[in-house]
Amino acid sequence: PNELIRAAQQLLNVGGWLVLEFPYWPDTMARLGYAQIYHEHYSYLSASPLWPLLAGCGFQPERVERLNVHDGSLRIWCRRQSEHVSSVGFSQSWMDLLAAEKAQPYDWQAFALNIAAHKLKLRQMCEGRRVHGITAPAKATVMTNWTGVRPDVIYDQTPDKVGRWLPQADGRHIPICDWAEIDPESADLFIVYAANFMEE
Repeated sequence: PNELIRAAQQLLNVGGWLVLEFPYWPDTMARLGYAQIYHEHYSYLSASPLWPLLAGCGFQPERVERLNVHDGSLRIWCRRQSEHVSSVGFSQSWMDLLAAEKAQPYDWQAFALNIAAHKLKLRQMCEGRRVHGITAPAKATVMTNWTGVRPDVIYDQTPDKVGRWLPQADGRHIPICDWAEIDPESADLFIVYAANFMEE
């Protein structure tokens, strides 16, 4: 994040916009989004530690949007100022966000206990049932390996994934089949691994 924001500082003229969007760590904890914690994601961000970096590079947050994608994401619209900025002129949404983070420090132990409870609940729900998966995002690999709940097959509509396998630590990988092959009668339970596909 440091290098990215410093590069934006060099590239943008005064008055230019930098828009940052990322999974929002407080939401990840609150919504139990642990499945998106894996090697491809290098950082897990919240507003408070990001603010000194933005200010130091002359960016003033002017708009904040809360999004539902990735178990809760944040989109921050920042305007490039001529030099280091202070809290003067903050938008109310940014001030409210910083205040909310300060008021609710992270409870790491509760997060860990909730993750363990989720694993147990999912295993109990799936025990003795035919389970299939819907969508094969990277977080499905985290979920299946962590919980031990292994669908017989996972259906996806991404051409690059169909015909391949969802990797498993024990080498017994899960086949990924075409979305069009879904048979509602073929399983007792379907697990949707990408929540943004729930409506479909």
